Amino acid sequence: MIFKIVRTLTLGVVALAMPLLVPTHANDVASSTSPRPLLAGVGARGVFDPSVTEDPETRRLWMSYSSFDASLHSQSGVNLRLASSDDGETWRDAGIVQRFTDVVVGPLAETAEVEGYVEEGSRGTWQNGTSTLVYDGHAPRDQRWKLFWQQTLWVSDVPRYASYSWIALKMADAPENLANATPIKLFTGYMARTTGESADAPAFSPIPGPPAIQLDKKDAQLGACMFGQPAALSAPDGLYLALDCAWLGTRALLHTVLLRCTYPGCVPTDAATWRAIGRLTEPRDGPQLNEQYLGFGGTSLVENGGRYYLIATPISSDANRYDGCNVYRFEDLAYGRLERKRGKLVVAETVHGIPGTYHGACAAHSRLPGILLSQIISTAAPRVMQIRATDVKLPRK
Repeated sequence: MIFKIVRTLTLGVVALAMPLLVPTHANDVASSTSPRPLLAGVGARGVFDPSVTEDPETRRLWMSYSSFDASLHSQSGVNLRLASSDDGETWRDAGIVQRFTDVVVGPLAETAEVEGYVEEGSRGTWQNGTSTLVYDGHAPRDQRWKLFWQQTLWVSDVPRYASYSWIALKMADAPENLANATPIKLFTGYMARTTGESADAPAFSPIPGPPAIQLDKKDAQLGACMFGQPAALSAPDGLYLALDCAWLGTRALLHTVLLRCTYPGCVPTDAATWRAIGRLTEPRDGPQLNEQYLGFGGTSLVENGGRYYLIATPISSDANRYDGCNVYRFEDLAYGRLERKRGKLVVAETVHGIPGTYHGACAAHSRLPGILLSQIISTAAPRVMQIRATDVKLPRK
C-alpha cells in the first residue's frame, strides 16, 4: 500500500513530498561551479520551492518559499516564508507567513487503492507545500497580494494527498500582511474527505469548513484530478493558475492544467469566475522528451519581454527524482497552448543543478539575473535543501 501511495505522489503532485522522502546518496558530489545558494541559514534543513513577483509601486521583488524546520511528529515541518530583494541578488528573509501544525489524528479510512487506514492516536503534521506569490492589480486593494499553496496532512511521514489536501489562499494589501491574513480553503479535488472540514477529530483541519470550490466538479476534464503545486500569473485578461493534476484512474496520469479567473470581475472564491482553459502538458509529453521521464511537476508561470512561459520540472524514473527545469514558450496563453513541433513540446531553455541529484522546482522573473533552482544536497547528514541562483536567463523572444 505504501508503494502505491508513493508511486501516486511521485507522479507530480508533490514538490513537498520528494524533498522529505528522497533517499540520501553518499556519492553525490557538488560541482565546483555550483550556483550560489540564497537565504543560507534559514530553516533547520534548508529552503526549497521559490516563487518571485514584483511590487509595482516600490519595484521591490518578493519571494515566497518553503523552509524545512524541526517537527515533533515528522522528519521535517514545512513552513511558508517570504523574502525581499531590491536587486534580485541579495535576499532578506521576512519571516513565516504560514506555519505547519503537528497533530494527533485518526482513525482515518482507506481511500480506494491510494491511501491506507490510519489508526487513532497516529502522529501527523499539516504541511504547507509548494507556494506561488502573485500581485493582482485588478483586485480590491486589500486582496492584491495573493499567496496560493498546497496544504496536506502527513501521517507517519506519508502524505494523504487524495483525502486531506487542498489548494489554499491568503490575500492582503501588502506582502508583509499575508502572515496575519485569514487562510481560505480554496480548491479540493477528487476523493477529498468531508471529515477534513472539521477542526476536531479525526483530522483536526487547520482551515475548518468546506472548500470555496470543489474544483473536480467544475469541469469534466478536472473530474478525477488530485491537485497540487499551484503556479500563478496575473495577465491583462485574467489571473492564471496552473496546477498539477494526477488523474486517479487505474493508474495515476499526470497533467498540468491551466485555469483563468477572468478580468474584470475575478473573485477567486467564486467558481463562476474561474474557467478551465485546458491541459498544458499530457502524460505523453515526458516520454517524448526523454524515455526516462514520467511527466512534469514543480511548475511556474512567467512573463518576460511580452511573452509568456511555463517552467516545468521533468520527473525522472531514476528514483522518481526531479531533473532540472525546462522553459516552454506559450503560443497562446489565453487558449493554453504551448509551442509544439509535430506534437512535441519545444524546449526554449533548460537549467540543471548537480548531475544525478534531485533538483528542479524553479522560479524566474524578468528582473532576476538568472533562473532560481531548488537543489537537494544529499552529501549532508541530514540532507539539506537549497534555493540557488543560476546564470541561466529566460528567453527574450
